[in-house]
Amino acid sequence: MPKRSPSIARAARWRAASQPLTLAHTQPGLAEQDALAIWQAVKQAAADCLAQCGGAPVAAVAISNQRESVLIWQRRDGRPLTPLVSWQDCRSEAFCRDLRAAGNATRITGLTGLAVDPMFPAAKLTGMLAAIPDGAARAAAGEFCIGTVDSWLSWQLSAGETFVTDHANAARTQLYSLHSRGWDEELLRLFQLPRAALPAIVPSASVQGVVAISDISGLSPGTPILARIGDSHAALQAQRRGDEEVVRATYGTGSSLMMSMATPLLTDNGLSTTIALLGKMLGIQDPRELTALAQTTQHNQGIYFVLALSGLGAPWWNLQARSMVCGLTDAATPAVLVCVALESIVFQIADVFFAMEQASG
Repeated sequence: MPKRSPSIARAARWRAASQPLTLAHTQPGLAEQDALAIWQAVKQAAADCLAQCGGAPVAAVAISNQRESVLIWQRRDGRPLTPLVSWQDCRSEAFCRDLRAAGNATRITGLTGLAVDPMFPAAKLTGMLAAIPDGAARAAAGEFCIGTVDSWLSWQLSAGETFVTDHANAARTQLYSLHSRGWDEELLRLFQLPRAALPAIVPSASVQGVVAISDISGLSPGTPILARIGDSHAALQAQRRGDEEVVRATYGTGSSLMMSMATPLLTDNGLSTTIALLGKMLGIQDPRELTALAQTTQHNQGIYFVLALSGLGAPWWNLQARSMVCGLTDAATPAVLVCVALESIVFQIADVFFAMEQASG
């Protein structure tokens, strides 16, 4: 093979940059982020990353994002009308309870594969839209855009010309049917959300518009946007080889365990996703410090930490559950508490894994 030029060789190596973001809990159960702050952080991180590339041209843009976080913005000028509401937000708890009481849960799960739970955007969007004056009518008239983070970022990159999402993100909104592989009219009626405010759904790898802004140093207008995918879906795809089935776990603000399969498997095992872990309660911000502290102890002293800081997710789906420490004695140290907290992640991943094993055989 011919040798690659030095500029191409440099571009082929990984470059990375990051910017911190904050999550606001203005009331118990609420979890919000500033959508404009996210956009500014993405621009800065992209510029910092490209500054490491020695001027190598960018061939294309791809977006990976947190899947269930959602916002509403004004179509004519891109002004956010709501905060970005995180997957951790529980504002729709009462509405989800009403849906279950009305006997809609089985039908919703049958269409979407997702439990009726505040984690998913649809129920939250019902309340978010209702809180905007004449929100439903204005959204139906096409004044608003409702989207997950990928839609928001590509809208900004394209200066409002691109309003799309992919199947990976759409499938987590609880407005998407696994069977028709598109927005579902029955679900839209149940959640009182207008189709006119939702993005077009495109394949994860496809032509999805072009960059139209010029304020990210190193990224030229006209650069194509060629891929987007939800973060956990991206991790699953990266582990696969051809059509083989795999199970993979990712750990971040929450834990996610996913298994690939040829066709949808709808069960009553409570399968879907997610748990939460916060290190700040011990005054430690860097997760590496948590790990180092846990490694200073040789034994968990028989203590168990039930991790339910935002309720229990799959396979239990108990929003009222709260964290508790069992077996605590006066011999426990901060290192032991960190150790059992980290072990609790393993126990919760195992809960989901065993449910997958039982459901799939």
